[in-house]
Amino acid sequence: MAYRRTILTATLLALGFTSGCDLAGGANDGNQGPGNGDDGVALRAGQIAVSHKGTSFLARVDNELIHGDVDGSWRTLDRLEDPERLVFSPQRDVIYVATDDPGRLRAHDLTRDEQLWSVTLPGEDSWLDWDDTSVSARPWLHVTSDDRQLVVVTEDTVTVFDTESGDELGAWKSSEWIVDIDLDASGDAAYVTLQETWDDEGPKTPFVTLELPSLQATSITLPNCADETVIGTDGRYAFMAPTQCQQDPVSVIDLETGVFVRNLPGFGPVSLAAGGDLAVAFMDLDNLDESLFLDDDPMPEGDRQYHLMLIDTRTLEFKTVELGDSLPRYAPTPDGKLLLVDADAWFDDERVRIFDLQTGELESVLGPDIRLDHFVMTSDSKYAYLVDDGAYELSISERILSSMPLSIIPTSINITRDDRWLLMQDDLGPVHVFDRESDRVTAVVGGVRGR
Repeated sequence: MAYRRTILTATLLALGFTSGCDLAGGANDGNQGPGNGDDGVALRAGQIAVSHKGTSFLARVDNELIHGDVDGSWRTLDRLEDPERLVFSPQRDVIYVATDDPGRLRAHDLTRDEQLWSVTLPGEDSWLDWDDTSVSARPWLHVTSDDRQLVVVTEDTVTVFDTESGDELGAWKSSEWIVDIDLDASGDAAYVTLQETWDDEGPKTPFVTLELPSLQATSITLPNCADETVIGTDGRYAFMAPTQCQQDPVSVIDLETGVFVRNLPGFGPVSLAAGGDLAVAFMDLDNLDESLFLDDDPMPEGDRQYHLMLIDTRTLEFKTVELGDSLPRYAPTPDGKLLLVDADAWFDDERVRIFDLQTGELESVLGPDIRLDHFVMTSDSKYAYLVDDGAYELSISERILSSMPLSIIPTSINITRDDRWLLMQDDLGPVHVFDRESDRVTAVVGGVRGR
């Protein structure tokens, strides 16, 4: 595969475009839900942390951390000023929180409203851009499934802490910026994707496996630019594909053997459908590297620019489906049968569409032209709720999008595990609890009322 870096490419990158694709294509990361999400819950960015059990939640209201419930009850966790990001313990009623001023890492028992331990956040102050309100701002937090280790990621360092004591168990420092990190299901390893470097042959991305908690590292090199990595449910293969390179293949890594398998022709980032047996990428016919196709690989058919790419995560076989002429974003429904598809770019008029993965049919949604920037889906895959200059309900089965009656214009949204309650917040104001059964707001949590 031939890569060339030019002044034109650098200029396009600075403007938010590349010779291949707009930066906002591929996997849609606006979907929210109970639990920790990717890299923890970014409270400064206005995300609402919903417990993975019950109906309680945490949110940042101004500089205070509010612990509330859908019945309207709440309290301020006064010992956790200026919270930045948190993760829930998978085993206990405990949260691990990164706070600012000063930068601290804390464990807090929610039942007793009691701090268990507090340590200084790792890394230099310059690494931690507390003024950055984006979801991707550092530090990132991950906790192992057995609740034994807490993994903290700053600019170029992975630090492991004991969750019971707060003791530092070790730190691993890389030579490049950390682009993504994932823990395997067992919690015995972390997979770290580092920023690519370039030579005459093109981009090279280090992909590092860290044993936990020893942090013993093994590394392979991917002939691709770096981006988010997704891991199949069975833990065999990982998939990484960017959208900001000149040609962005889908790199496949065999995690069992620790080797790079091949580059598939396509773009990402990649989404993983429910069950983990299907990965979703896309192809751009105006920028397709035909040298990546093997003899048995199907070539895309049709003259539309963009095609969905559906990859079997066990066999690595793929098929393509003609989509349209606007750079797509896609989010699988929880049942893994459908994709919600839209286009993020301001110059594209592509309202939400629904793609049936079984029949290959693509249907438009009736209603206003709203984008999937911040949204939730019900576990039965019948409804999606999204905020975009208002709040909207999408009946997925009926393909109808309609406005919801609210007194605020929310900027964030989440949903409880039982699917009954929507939680919406305007910037860092009080959280409005919306009861889906009665179709109205039944509580306001964190405001003057209730103190």
